[in-house]
Amino acid sequence: MGVTVLAYIFARRVTHSLEQLASTALKVSQGDLTAKSGIHDNDEIGLLAKSFDGMVERLKNNIDTLDTQVKQRTEELLETNARAQRMNAVGQLAGGLAHDFNNLLSVILGNLLLARDRYQQTAGLDDFLTPAIRASRRSADITQRLLAFSRRQPLQPVDVNVGQLMSETIALLRSSLPAQIALVYQNDSSPLPAHVDPSHLESALVNLALNARDAMPGGGALHFHTCQQHITAADGYDEPVTPGHYVEIGVCDRGTGFSEEALKLAFEPFFSTKSGTTNSGLGLSMVYGFVKQSNGYIRVSNQPDGGACITLLLPASHNPSPPQQHPLRDISHAQAILGGKLFLLVEDNADVRKVIRTQLMQLGLRVAEAPDADEALQLINTLPNLDGMVTDIMLSGSLDGRQLAARLHATKPQSVILLISGHYREAGLAEPHLIRFPLLHKPFDLHSLGQALWQAAQKEEQNHENQ
Repeated sequence: MGVTVLAYIFARRVTHSLEQLASTALKVSQGDLTAKSGIHDNDEIGLLAKSFDGMVERLKNNIDTLDTQVKQRTEELLETNARAQRMNAVGQLAGGLAHDFNNLLSVILGNLLLARDRYQQTAGLDDFLTPAIRASRRSADITQRLLAFSRRQPLQPVDVNVGQLMSETIALLRSSLPAQIALVYQNDSSPLPAHVDPSHLESALVNLALNARDAMPGGGALHFHTCQQHITAADGYDEPVTPGHYVEIGVCDRGTGFSEEALKLAFEPFFSTKSGTTNSGLGLSMVYGFVKQSNGYIRVSNQPDGGACITLLLPASHNPSPPQQHPLRDISHAQAILGGKLFLLVEDNADVRKVIRTQLMQLGLRVAEAPDADEALQLINTLPNLDGMVTDIMLSGSLDGRQLAARLHATKPQSVILLISGHYREAGLAEPHLIRFPLLHKPFDLHSLGQALWQAAQKEEQNHENQ
């Protein structure tokens, strides 16, 4: 009888403990990670309950840690998205302003240059014109940087050997930076082809080098590095990096580095830690805009042992760099090639059209004019001896400048065609079926126009020979 009673009590105790454990497990499965079994016995069931409670506690801690990490990452992504939206909004405003200012500067600079050429014998006049011309060029540089930041600068990307371009740029910098700044270049000796605009990449590198120079007034080492990267995941860039193959470019100095505020606002236009009236605060903003327009990524960071580092990721390509055209040193070559030819000038701003017409006539061209695409199309169809065209991209009428250029090329394949623009909208213009024509950015002077037309004529001649 006593044995039976003891067996009953033992069974009851075991059953009660198991029921407690089962009830706790049910609470945990329903999401209550604070539930405890309450069993503290030293037998096998007590050990099981202790292990179970410990497992639930670890699970709770892991979930709490994960929740904290998810919350932190979500806040970072929201901050990055808000920053990207703000930068895009500012970029749209800057791009629109740059377009309007470039047309105004085309009139101002063009007429100042024409006045200097026409009245160069007038004593004392050049003393007034030279500072005005210099200020106009400075203004044009600022609007160009605004266009770069707003991702609306006219890029002409090709497959570039970044290693070669870096070497050439660093050689240029050696002669222009102070002697107390030591330039160090490190690459992995492999081909580094990227699909970018080489002139704008060079300009971006020069801007980064000048920023580094200003951060090291007493001198120091300026390090450049390039390498190939296959990115699957990357942190710290301006936005999440799309997995793929990239060419990485790093520019690192031993200067003062970035403050916390500067790290957050580094890409903002007109933000600058430098003093002085010659600083526009657009250097790093221009680099940012160029990188984003090139479908790349940028990271700004401080080095652990002092100094700052700017890292660029640019999309890799698989083709070598095409040969570069030699610059035109004297417009007489353009005059010899283009003199006497009939060109159609299409520009909807009457003042800008007047300036460009005068420049074309100085190059020896005969000029027909059209204020919009519809009238230009009529002239293309009625002028049998038309040799070429200079047209703005943004036109009133049924066609834009690229489409108008394609019409002329289809009618007269040997025509010399040059596009001009003070603003560049990729949407609606980068149509894959349209032929790419040379593009000259406003405002420009006589030499730049002659250079662009000379290159356009050479390109057309090469195309004709290859047919």
